[in-house]
Amino acid sequence: QVGDFAVSPDSRYVAFAQRSEVARSTYDLLFAEWPEMKPSKLAGGTGGFAFSPDGKWLARTEGGKPELLGDLFVGPASGGAGEKVGTRVQEFSFSPDSAAVAYLELYDISARAGVLGVATASGWKGKRVGERCPNYTWGADGRFVAFLSRFVKPIYSVDLMLYPVGDDASFKVNTGVFGYSFGAKNAYLLFRTTCIREGRACDLYQVDLAQPKAPPVRIVEGIYSWKTSEQGDRVLVSYARTQGDTYDAAVYNVKTKERKTLEQLIHLPALFLDGAGTKVAYVVADRARAGVYVADRVP
Repeated sequence: QVGDFAVSPDSRYVAFAQRSEVARSTYDLLFAEWPEMKPSKLAGGTGGFAFSPDGKWLARTEGGKPELLGDLFVGPASGGAGEKVGTRVQEFSFSPDSAAVAYLELYDISARAGVLGVATASGWKGKRVGERCPNYTWGADGRFVAFLSRFVKPIYSVDLMLYPVGDDASFKVNTGVFGYSFGAKNAYLLFRTTCIREGRACDLYQVDLAQPKAPPVRIVEGIYSWKTSEQGDRVLVSYARTQGDTYDAAVYNVKTKERKTLEQLIHLPALFLDGAGTKVAYVVADRARAGVYVADRVP
């Protein structure tokens, strides 16, 4: 009766959750090593668990019950006891470089928010960096964590925060943010704000992560959605039309700062077809030209 399993990146270890023989409403975390594959119990009351990208660490929650979230522990991928990192943790994730783990602890299920903590591999001692946090994401190389935080004074606002790993505290990037993402290689952070039409038209801002505390720069106005190319040189944006369920698509070149409209009256999603972002595919909704198109000379 296995609920979930994970294999380490080097295929040497496997961890899996098995329904507990003692408390049937909970799961035990078991562990086995190749080639013997003899399972042994690591923890009880396990919720989530994951190996680090480099395969050296295994994080998991322990001591959980249906009515109580478990605590987060991080230990060696080879098994054995771990260090306690966070209390009543809802979700967690390793940084891309495996040097740290971020997590939402003291999680309030009704509010869908918790305290954001970050712990580094040098002892796995947790540091609280954000309050009333509903979500977060790691940057491309593990140097930054971006997250939203709900502020109630002087007025209610959902603001974008940034924590450079190792610093004393996080800092506010912008107020009233609806969506955010890192670009490739941690070159920049994008976020959507100043929204109208119930969030269907917003301005897209860019933060240069070489100078993260410099004022954000507005790069495109009135967008609905965006995605960055694999190499980070281009940003594909959509605009929600005022009538119907169709969109216009455009590309913003990060280096030249040029914005080019590619097509009107499309269905989402539009997709980059190469890492550089010079080719984009989309579906035209206009009945007279309906079909799948490729723009292959994107500036």
